[in-house]
Amino acid sequence: MDRYFKLIDKPTFFGAIALLLAVIIPLIVFPEQGAHLIAQAKLIMTDKFGFLYLALGLAALFFMVFIIFSDIGQIKLGDPDEAPEFKTSSWAAMLFCGGIGASILYWGCIEWAYYYQSPPFQLEPGSEEAIRWAATYGIFHWGPIAWAIYLIPALPIAYFFYVRKQPALKVSSALIPVIGEKHTFGAVGKLIDVLFIFGLLGGAATTLGLAAPLISEGLSVLFGLPQNTYTQIAVLAVCTAIFAYSSFAGMEKASRSSVTSTSGARCYYLPLSCCLVQQSSFWRQA
Repeated sequence: MDRYFKLIDKPTFFGAIALLLAVIIPLIVFPEQGAHLIAQAKLIMTDKFGFLYLALGLAALFFMVFIIFSDIGQIKLGDPDEAPEFKTSSWAAMLFCGGIGASILYWGCIEWAYYYQSPPFQLEPGSEEAIRWAATYGIFHWGPIAWAIYLIPALPIAYFFYVRKQPALKVSSALIPVIGEKHTFGAVGKLIDVLFIFGLLGGAATTLGLAAPLISEGLSVLFGLPQNTYTQIAVLAVCTAIFAYSSFAGMEKASRSSVTSTSGARCYYLPLSCCLVQQSSFWRQA
């Protein structure tokens, strides 16, 4: 156990935990004020800086297209004679599970109804225009722009790990040309890693927050389990344990586990079954 503990980047690990507790504890102690503060922050980000988010998303997409067709896109992430570590099907499963995961299972079923009842651009709810937007608006969430945003930090981190042979997958290592090696391995680099981990925790909390009620409701319908806070806590504990095992065991062992294989199979089965059911329903109605 001591051998594994020595591998932990302690300033980054404990710094991220300290920052997380510094945010969570006030929200627990003052829930109403915390909810109001979060609502105000969301309002500012969406109303005041929404245009900036869209501009950055489009810029990320065009930048990734440029990278693909430039000389940079020909750089191999690994040794020149190295074979791919995983099969294409395994990569696809990891991409879908890590990229969209539970969010697509949640929003894929209800997003169209949400935009039908609350359409954008001040359109009339339930109108024909609302139906058109409900069928197309989700493309902006699950299309190439979202994946391009993921690639902005992923590419430099992967390059410095697999090509420059940095010892760990850290965003601070990807910033060596910007801030220099002295700051990368110093306090500035640790601060960047802590903030990055804090952002990852926020994203993971969003995914688990969407997945826990969905999974607990499914368990309640299938097996009659009570739909309450304790069930959701148990679901969160199981999901956290699976994620912790994947992180501890490494991508090679985790990707070959039965859980990952089952999740990957479902990534292919779900859209295929939806298409087949939709087509058969269409022909029955016709």
